[in-house]
Amino acid sequence: MAKIFKKPRWTTVVFYSVVLIVIVAFYFFMTNLMGKLTAHLENFQENHINSKYRQVFESYFADPDWGKLYDEAGMADTAFEGKEAFVAYMTQKVGDQELICFLESAGTDAKRCPVYLGNEEIGAFYMSSPAQPKPETDPWYYKIPFAESLVNKLKVQRWNYDGLTLVEPKRQLSVTVTTEGDRTVYVNGVALGEEHLISTTYTLAEQYLPEGLHGMRRQSFYADGFLVAPQVTAADKDGNPIELVELSPGVYSEVFTQQESEKEIEELVVDAAKVYCQYMIEATGSSSLRKYFDTAGQAYKDITSSEQWMQDYQTYRFGEAALSSFYRYSEDTVSIRLAMSLYVRRFDGSEKEYPVNTTFLMKKGDDGSYKVYATNNQELQKATTLVRLRFYSGGQLLESRMVDASANQLELPQVTAPEGKQFTGWYLATTAEDGSQTLSRIFLPKEGETSVYISAEKGLTAMDLQARFE
Repeated sequence: MAKIFKKPRWTTVVFYSVVLIVIVAFYFFMTNLMGKLTAHLENFQENHINSKYRQVFESYFADPDWGKLYDEAGMADTAFEGKEAFVAYMTQKVGDQELICFLESAGTDAKRCPVYLGNEEIGAFYMSSPAQPKPETDPWYYKIPFAESLVNKLKVQRWNYDGLTLVEPKRQLSVTVTTEGDRTVYVNGVALGEEHLISTTYTLAEQYLPEGLHGMRRQSFYADGFLVAPQVTAADKDGNPIELVELSPGVYSEVFTQQESEKEIEELVVDAAKVYCQYMIEATGSSSLRKYFDTAGQAYKDITSSEQWMQDYQTYRFGEAALSSFYRYSEDTVSIRLAMSLYVRRFDGSEKEYPVNTTFLMKKGDDGSYKVYATNNQELQKATTLVRLRFYSGGQLLESRMVDASANQLELPQVTAPEGKQFTGWYLATTAEDGSQTLSRIFLPKEGETSVYISAEKGLTAMDLQARFE
């Protein structure tokens, strides 16, 4: 018997149609909701501080461009070094080591992110979260209970990069350069000035030379605060380069040559000394004297106006001549020291010694021959060295002056101790390789005095001294 199908009632059709529409609507609603939720989560993740600061770190410090970072941090050049030195220093310091970064927890709208090389902080960058502008009127859905609270919780806090800083490296390298007195010293192309001069050396000869001439001169310059070993050069007064040698790391010197005595001058000064002695005992006359002495010079005038040593004697002889301290000041001016004795035998058989221990200054005349124009009993090549002392108090320079390194007494600046403290002396700070400093007391004047006595064995060297109070 065949099965009979009944037509569905219209109410059933409507019911299932409505169900189907609800399911389709729910599907599209959930699809849209999930899409927005996914976008919200992606936006949240992208703008979350943990993600954002890692992006900044990777951008700047994963493979650091130290020149770019130098500019970004607004670091300033020194008088001798700029970006190139910083780049070279940091490249060598970091090498292939990995930098690490931490997010400091303090702050809800600003974060500091320090960057470390091992345990040493080398810089930091900053993240900020600017406040979102509040609408002039609240949205309509804020009228729904808990809607405003829910919306605020779902808001994404946006973080932005807000600049970086770099820790100023310790500039621990220095240079000391010693040259002849008329040289100009350059460090990284910058000429060192008077403020870098720490010592000068000159000889007594300068007091007795014609204008425009000088004896041996030395000068030493000191400059510090370098990240990398600088380029050090020197030039003479005409701009010609002067060879420097590095005696030890950071210590440079010109190659000094010892002047060798000239045989012509030696023979001439021995003959001049003998004629001088003979004249003083009337063994020869002024005509012989004029062969060796410049008649316009002070030496000739002094000799011819002096009382002679002896007139009556049997005979005389000369001892061995010892020559030293030869120095050529120019093409036509030299000096040399002679030590020799004249022995005169009296008629009673006794012998009188007349020692000659004199420096002879000679210059070439128009005829090309040298003649003595001055004599001096002092050692003209005796050197005097002046060293620079700087006195500081509270970080302020009180005084800078050059003093004789062999001085046995030194006048110190007068300082006033702050209320409740006592002056404990002048101290020298020395810095070790690790950057640590050690203070050593150098001078402590007696109460009520500002001068100190210095032992001959100790002497003075160039120093920067700090007044301390306790």
